[in-house]
Parts: sequence; C-alpha cells; structure tokens
Amino acid sequence: LQFLYFIDLHLLPTKTESKQKIMKKGSAAPRVYGNSGGRLCDTLEGLFKEPPKCPIDVFVTKVDLDAVMQDQVVSAVVKYQITVMKRKEEITNITLLPSGVAVGKIESKKVSSPIKEETEKEKERPTDDGRVTFVNNSTVFFTSQPGMYEVTLEAQFPYATPLKQIVNFTLPRMSQCHLKAVLPWTGLEVSVPQAVTVNTKVEDNKTCVEAVLPPCDTVSIKWLKQIVAPKPDKVTPLPLQKPKPVKEMILTSGQDYLHSIGGGVCVTTLHQHFTITNGSVSTFSLEVGDCHGSAPHQATGYNDVFKQGKHVRILSVEGTGLKEWNVAEHPEKPGHQVLKIDMESAVEGVVHFVISAEIEMISTSCLIGLPSFHPVAANRAKGNVAIQARTAVEIQEVEVRRLTKVDVKEMPAKLASVPNILHAYKFLTTGFTLVLNVIKHNDVDVLVATAEQGVYRITHTGEHLFYHIAYNVRNTQRQFARVKVPPNSTIWSSLSNGSAVKPAIDASGDTLIPLVKSSNDLFSAELVFVRPADLPEGQAEKDLSIEMPTIDIPVNHLFVQLWMPVKNHYGQWHGDLQEVPHWSLEPCIRGQPQSTPAPVAHNANEWAYQLQTNVDMDDSDSVTSTIGGNNAGEPTAATSGDLAAGIKPLTFKTTPLRTGRPFHLEKLLLAPKTKIRLECKTCEAEKKKRRTLKDQQPKQCGIM
Repeated sequence: LQFLYFIDLHLLPTKTESKQKIMKKGSAAPRVYGNSGGRLCDTLEGLFKEPPKCPIDVFVTKVDLDAVMQDQVVSAVVKYQITVMKRKEEITNITLLPSGVAVGKIESKKVSSPIKEETEKEKERPTDDGRVTFVNNSTVFFTSQPGMYEVTLEAQFPYATPLKQIVNFTLPRMSQCHLKAVLPWTGLEVSVPQAVTVNTKVEDNKTCVEAVLPPCDTVSIKWLKQIVAPKPDKVTPLPLQKPKPVKEMILTSGQDYLHSIGGGVCVTTLHQHFTITNGSVSTFSLEVGDCHGSAPHQATGYNDVFKQGKHVRILSVEGTGLKEWNVAEHPEKPGHQVLKIDMESAVEGVVHFVISAEIEMISTSCLIGLPSFHPVAANRAKGNVAIQARTAVEIQEVEVRRLTKVDVKEMPAKLASVPNILHAYKFLTTGFTLVLNVIKHNDVDVLVATAEQGVYRITHTGEHLFYHIAYNVRNTQRQFARVKVPPNSTIWSSLSNGSAVKPAIDASGDTLIPLVKSSNDLFSAELVFVRPADLPEGQAEKDLSIEMPTIDIPVNHLFVQLWMPVKNHYGQWHGDLQEVPHWSLEPCIRGQPQSTPAPVAHNANEWAYQLQTNVDMDDSDSVTSTIGGNNAGEPTAATSGDLAAGIKPLTFKTTPLRTGRPFHLEKLLLAPKTKIRLECKTCEAEKKKRRTLKDQQPKQCGIM
C-alpha cells in the first residue's frame, strides 16, 4: 500500500456489526489519513472488503539440505518448509524433486494454519498433512488445505560427471537454503558457486561444508583433490608416499574425406571424429594445408603450380555443442592455416564434426594436390579418402604417399553410397600426399527429346487440307518443339499433355509448341491447322502433291492417314513414305489405344458440321469464337475473325475429321527437320482405276 493508515484496528467492527453502532449520533465520521495528510475516505466500507489474493498459491520458504558423499551416489536428507496460500478447497501441488532421484523415507505434516479466523465448519474439518507422490517420475507434494507444512525426504542423488567431483541438487525455488555436506576425504578444494557464505572444516578425516544460499532452484557443490607432500620429520622421518599415477589423456582422430572434383574447383567434405579417453577437451585444433609434391617430379611442373595456388577456404563447420570456429595463419609454417574449434563446455567420449572446404584449381585441366587436415595433439589418426568426379573429367594419379588404395566397397557406408567414386584410399597416419592430374574433356551433344510415335491425319475436302498431327514425346530439357507447317497454314489449336497451350512463332516462321519436362514419361504434343488446297479436275491424269509439316525432334515411327475425296481415282503414292494396306501396329497417343471408329462425312456441309461438333471449349479460358458455323446455323469456313492471339486455343476432341477415301502410309526413324515428299496421279475419269495394294479395302481405320 502506498499510504500509511493511522487508525486503531481494534476499534473496527466485524462484518456482522453495523457501522452505525460505532458512529454515534452527532459524532464526526472517523477519518483515515495517509502520508500526504489529506482525507482518504469518509466511510469504512472499503475496510470490510476481502484482502487482495496472493499471486502465488504455494511456495517454499526454506530448504535444509544435509548431504553425505559416497563412492557411487550422494545420500541426502531434504527438509522443506512449504506455505500454501490458497483459500478454496482445491488441490494444490508443487514439484519437490525431478526425475532421476531415488526417494526413500517420506514424512509430511502440517505445522500451522493460515492467519484468519476459522469458522465452525472449518474447525470440524480433519487436518490434511499433505501427500507426497510421484508424477512422471518426479516427486510432487499435494494438499487441499492452506497453511504451513514440513516435508522431509530421504533421497539419493547421482554424480554429475564420471569423475564424481560434481553434484547438482535440483530443487524448487525457495526463499532460503541451508546446505550441510560431508565429504569422506581430506585435502579438498570445495566450492559452492551460488552460496553467499561457505564454511569448510576437517573433522575425523572428513571435510564438512556449511553454506547459506539465496533464492535459487539449483544447488551445486564441486571439489578437487589436492596432492600435498608431507613435510619431513627430523626426529622420526617417515617415508614419502608416492602419489598414484595419473592416467594420460588419449586423443584419437578418425577422418573420412570426400573430394569432389570438377568445374575448376575441388570441394572437400570431411567427417572428423575425435575420441577422448581419460580426460576432457574444450578446444580442438586442426592444421590445414595443401598436399605438396616431392622434388623429383619437377619435370611435370606441378611444384610451380602449387606455389601459385590459393589457400584452402573453409566454408562451414557443423557439430553438436560447437560454440565457434575460426581460421588463422600458421605461425611457423607459411602457406598453412590452423582451424580452431571451441566447444561450449569440456567434452568427453566421442565428438563429431562435419567440415566443408574448397580449393580453387588453376584451370579445369591441371595438376592438383588435395588438402589435408592434421589434428594437433592427436595420439593416433586413421581414415579414408574418396575421389569423386562431378563433371566429365578424367582423374589420374600422379603421386600417392602414406595411402593404401582399396576397393570402393571397402569404404564406409556414407562414402560408398556416393556416385562416381573413381579412387578410394585408406591411411593410418596423417601427413599423406595425394597429387592428381585432372583432364577436362569436351561434352558431347546428346538427345534430350524424342517422339516415340507420330500420327498425321490429313483430310482433303477439295478446297482445304485439314491437318491433325500428334506425337508421343519424351523430354528432359527442351522447352519447345518447333514445327514448320506448310505455307498459308492457319493454326487452330495446340495441346501439350492433353491441355490447351498457347503456341508461338519464332523469327524463322516455325510454330513453337510448349513441352513438358517429363523425364522418361510419355506425354502428347498436338497441333491442328488448315491450309487451302485445290484438287485437280478433268479426266486427264494430273500430279497431286501433299505437303507435310516437319518437326525438329526425331520421330521413331511415323503413321500417316490420308482422306481423299471419293470423286477421284488415285494412283500409287510415291515419295518419302511407304504406302501400306494397313498400319503395322495401331498407334497410341497419350497411352490410349486408337480403336474407336468415327462417322464419315460425304460433302462439304457434313464436313463443316462434323468439324463444329469435334470442338470442345477449354474450361480454363472463356473463348466465344465458333469455328465452322455462323449465327444462322449455316456451315461456313473459318475466317480471320474466328482467330485470336495471346490466349489459350480451343481443345479438339480426340476424334478428328475424316471424310472420303482413306490411305495409310508409314515411315521409320524420321530425322529432325526432315522434309517429306508425297505425290500420286489422279483423275476424274470413271474408267481409270487406282492400282490397289494387297488386301487394300476402303474402310474405317483406327482413330486418334
């Protein structure tokens, strides 16, 4: 409270009394004054309110800790003074000891009630001394009544380190802690980091420690043994006792190198393992440098290359418990560096780091000495070295010292699973030398896109040629397929993987169809276009030529189906395609068999109407133009007003237009951009008959 109240609390009435009994008639109302001397209130209504609720329901006021150090564990008696402020009948709990502590005898009792007047109902309620139980391996105190409790636990705590010189007592935060510890040894340096005062004395060959600690939740005690030589006695000299030999710390190093060479850079990934025995280490140092060749190889000239080479560049160091790392020049060896790794605290056992580094080569083809990391102060070192080719380079051995070549299968799993391992080595000591000759070869152009099948379905109406071409494509890198259509062609639609796409035209006039990067999976690429074409008239034989589109990717098997008007007779087709009675196999575009027949149109009106019914509108775009009809419903040819650029085209159904007499042609292995020539003789004379092929019958062939 910010104000000091000067009023006799004994004169205040209880809650059942009325303030009128105190304030007599004609008397002045009592006043309450604060520091400022001003009037605070005129009535006593505020004094009858409940006191403010304590923000903490339960807390520990004091802890007495008596500990005795033994060979394997620490036995302790912990006495808590716990104050419970909660007033309602609710369960209150507080964690006394964490998991990992063995608890033996438990005592709990209530020593006082809260400072307030108890009602008759509260007096009749039995006293709750509290309960101590285990929840999730932790020791927890429970009670349902407010008051002050004393809880005594007999427990056994483990040592914090294998050397058994540190003990940590994890306790609930308390107001005050009093520590008493007995160590069954003498000649110790004892410290309690959190203590305010520490008193140490030796009694009966034991070290006794007493300390007082401020509010805290962890109590630690540490000690170190002192080896003091006894002073010689002139009267009765005693032989000096020899101190027990101290085991020397052993540091063992294990290294697994992966050198990835290519593109003028050697990237090194080092898996560094340290094993510490009989001690602990907080800082690790590795000497970093180039592997230089020996003098007899000056004829190859790589010693001069090393003099011009750059230092190894450390990219990253990763590991558990790592605090920081830095690289500095070696004070005694020019051209070498020292990598220093600091840990957050001293570590024991096994430590693992992953070090990434790189060294820049003079060129993509040159001699290179691979970098090495020598662990300073290591008693023993061993490891493996793997050489990987990242690009199309040839790697030859020039000089190998202190390394034994082994099979790749003998490498550790993390190295054996890496692809393109060319050389593998093992070593039993550091300071090895490995000089390689890297030769960069020129890359060879390879096929990145191909069409397994191509199907051309061409319909001649007498005035126009309708083209529907489709390919089964495999593609890994190509962005477009370039199709060169015959002159005066009008593009109607293009599809890729079954979806409408926007075609484009490059500077040379080729039509670009976007492709999907599908790796080894097949997908379809389709193009629909028309062009004007006249059919020779008259009874005299005349030459008829059909122009074909070209594509810039190879086609393994090309199928062509021609539908020609029935009013003419046609001779044998000649050119770059072979006419056959039937296709050798039924082509399959997008994985669907081509076996469903389509209706045949016999005149121009039927052709235009069938073309209109074979068009779908793509759901992803709103296109209002109609191909093959006007507002009156009369079939008409497509005009420039039906076409639009920069939007997705219409999606044609898989049933193309077919009318007239069918002809089938095939070709194997069509090279990219190969022009196809196709010609025949035709006339209108009824006496002229077309020379038929074996088993050739006009029929409904498979559709796409």
